[in-house]
Amino acid sequence: ANLWMKYSPLAFAKATPIEFIDALRFRCRIPLIREPVPCFCGTALPATHASSIHLLSCSSVTGITKVHRHNLVCGSLARAFASAGIPTISEPAFYNYADDRRCRPDFTLLVSGAPIAIDVTVVAPAPEPGKAAHDAAEAKKQKHSDAVKALGQNFLPIALGAGGHCDAALDRLGAIIAENAVAHHLGPDIVREMKHEVSTAIARGNACILRTAVERLRHVASLGFAGSSSL
Repeated sequence: ANLWMKYSPLAFAKATPIEFIDALRFRCRIPLIREPVPCFCGTALPATHASSIHLLSCSSVTGITKVHRHNLVCGSLARAFASAGIPTISEPAFYNYADDRRCRPDFTLLVSGAPIAIDVTVVAPAPEPGKAAHDAAEAKKQKHSDAVKALGQNFLPIALGAGGHCDAALDRLGAIIAENAVAHHLGPDIVREMKHEVSTAIARGNACILRTAVERLRHVASLGFAGSSSL
């Protein structure tokens, strides 16, 4: 959960100063909202860490910023696949779904044996650690497994918690990367780098969601907020 605070990534993955500060505030449970304010959904947001938890999951204020966080995580995984030399298809469109939904997983890895389809999701923190990620992974299986198995492939859902929870699926993916890396001796280093970068991507995505939500709320309420000049 805190790997991103110890990590010095390359320029393409490096958090901006404001991203780092906002991510650190969330990690330390320091709210960006200084006074109670109503959310766009009508929920009363207190000047506590609970407001940040709400903003990470509220569909009234996240939307495109959650997509941005998802894309940051997928970009981290794609770089790991490329570093390992694993042929990868992004957003494959060759799976057929029973209800003709326009669905597609995030990746198909062409590894030894059967290819592996992967779909990634990042979920808001829940009171019971790991439950939201577990439920999201099960939902992904219901959505994709039949279509993937119909082609003789395997499916691996990657469900990550915005608060840092990471289920065993990421470790399984790491084992797949290490086993299929072209330069086999570099596999452990590639996996270690992937986990650091995924942690950084989630922290950056959280910071973007929270900052964007607060700036939107700033426009409709003349209350005290933690703006960039006061962080």
